[in-house]
Amino acid sequence: MASSPGSWFPYFAAGLALYPVVSWYFLRHPLKRTVHPPLAAPLQKITCSAHRGGAAERPENTMTAFAHAVAQGTELLELDVHLTRDGQVVVYHDATVDRLAEGGITGATDSFTYAELPRIRRSHIPLPPPFHLPGATLDWHLPAGASSAEVDAALRPPLLSEVFARFPNTCMNIDLKNGPPELVEAVHRLIETQPGRGERVIWGSSADRVAKLIAARTKQSGRDWATFASAKQVGLLYLKYITGVLPFCRVDARAIEVPLFTERGRAVLRAHSVGVNAKGEASWVSRVALALFARVSTSPPLLRHLRARNIKLVLWVLQDEDEFARALDDIGADIVMTDYPTKLADFVRKRREQQEGAGGAEADADGDGAASMASGDRKRR
Repeated sequence: MASSPGSWFPYFAAGLALYPVVSWYFLRHPLKRTVHPPLAAPLQKITCSAHRGGAAERPENTMTAFAHAVAQGTELLELDVHLTRDGQVVVYHDATVDRLAEGGITGATDSFTYAELPRIRRSHIPLPPPFHLPGATLDWHLPAGASSAEVDAALRPPLLSEVFARFPNTCMNIDLKNGPPELVEAVHRLIETQPGRGERVIWGSSADRVAKLIAARTKQSGRDWATFASAKQVGLLYLKYITGVLPFCRVDARAIEVPLFTERGRAVLRAHSVGVNAKGEASWVSRVALALFARVSTSPPLLRHLRARNIKLVLWVLQDEDEFARALDDIGADIVMTDYPTKLADFVRKRREQQEGAGGAEADADGDGAASMASGDRKRR
């Protein structure tokens, strides 16, 4: 005999009432099966990341940029890769060479062999305006009398293998652009080939198709290499958080990389056509969604939950001290990504000195208090 709705409704209502309580509990105390093991030691204490090697200070994604960023104290180089027509993994951001190529050369990046790929323009490289502070532009010139070899080293797009060889102990965040499966296999092979590189890499793609290939290849090889979530995976993670199911779901990525939602951060998303129609206008739905995204992405309970699960929060692309302070002090981000590595490194050094000074003052105060108590005890005796 079929049960009447009234017979099961009390159980349904009780379950509905208990669900948010249970969800909140496991948000604060993650299930063991959802917690990742700690990241490899080289990746655990990183704060400074140079976006494309520091694209506001040196030509982006070049050996010159990477060397400069590392010299300033950058701990994590962010770079982008494509596969050339002859199967080489080249460090290059755009899908075409139109924006960066010397001599006005145009064409899809993957349509060139590596030998054919044009050098990058020497100065005034037109970087997308939302990424930079108002009026900022790159005006960098090679030293006078530079040899042809120095020019080539400074402006030739490098191979990923060359960057690995030049900076074997530097951690890298590798963004695979929307390329073929062969790109994933080629990058995997390069990481696997260099001793210790797997412990010093976070790799992934904002393109969900490529991110899934990366996750599958990593799992197939049995490697515990860190990956970052695609844009779609980040959106789903936030939806799971809002609906309360996140504490019960596995998150494969070890890093969540999202923009800081200042007005400039929103402009960056519009430049990527996020929530924008064919006319370049944002619909009311996308405006509401982005406002919700902004609130959720910096929610303290969510960030505590991710940290308890050993998942890093990376905020990009931050360009001044106000943004650095908001990210590190107010929000509690793990890693800050910038086009100004010198500025970020100086900020982090000052911040650490202040923290150490404050810690020393507290220790002195504790010591003075203990001495005072001991003196009082002696007097009473």
